Amino acid sequence: MITVPLDHNHRSSIFDEITAGPRPTGGGPPAPQPSPEALPPPPEAAATADVGAVPDAGVTPLRVKQAVQELLRLGVLYAEAKPNLYQSLLSERDRVAAILEPLDLTMRVDEVRAMAILMVAPAVLGDDAAGAESPAAVDEWQHPLVRRQRLTLAQSLLLAILRRRYVEYEKTAGGAGAPPQVPVEELVPELQTYLGDGGSDSSNESRLRRLLEQLREHGIVSAVDDDDQVTIRPLICHVADPTSLQLLSHHYARLASAETVPSGSRV
Repeated sequence: MITVPLDHNHRSSIFDEITAGPRPTGGGPPAPQPSPEALPPPPEAAATADVGAVPDAGVTPLRVKQAVQELLRLGVLYAEAKPNLYQSLLSERDRVAAILEPLDLTMRVDEVRAMAILMVAPAVLGDDAAGAESPAAVDEWQHPLVRRQRLTLAQSLLLAILRRRYVEYEKTAGGAGAPPQVPVEELVPELQTYLGDGGSDSSNESRLRRLLEQLREHGIVSAVDDDDQVTIRPLICHVADPTSLQLLSHHYARLASAETVPSGSRV
């Protein structure tokens, strides 16, 4: 073993000064050392301790963020499909309204049909002080986040037929249970009443299926299932004014009946 002799002339370095601790002054006792409990925690410990702290009141809860994001993604949120997110929207209506307000959007809740719908804010639609919508403003509104999609005449007529079916379902079933399902074969003659004969049964059915697929893209109906039935979604009650649809269907019913009158006859 090698022994290193002590150097009595050795001068202390800065490391010796640090490790030696505080020196007593005036020949008194050594200065007391702080206890570990009195020392401030390192940054890592402080960060760990904040994990269980109460969140800031200005921070949006995660469940509300998820619910609003899903509403923005889908445009409509059903309690049957996503019950937890739907309840979050209901219980935090003021917070949801505050999130959507800068985007000129708002949420409409239909508690009877258990659904929440993303809507363009009334100010964008040109609502007046009485709450009525200006027809010109409604027709000309624009929103940078919402794509306007107009329905064609044929789509509007089929929408009127499906809405009447849905209203009948609500009257008989009280809105309870699953949404109504309608066989495709029952809709073919109803649509033909307004649009006329397409030339053959296959043409009439193909026209109907094409229109149903277009309405499905709007979230109004489901895809035709294996039993050749289509499900009418509750959203149909909010996409159009029922009075306008009824007037439209009556008008084209009269036109269709007039086309069957022989020429020269008076209606």
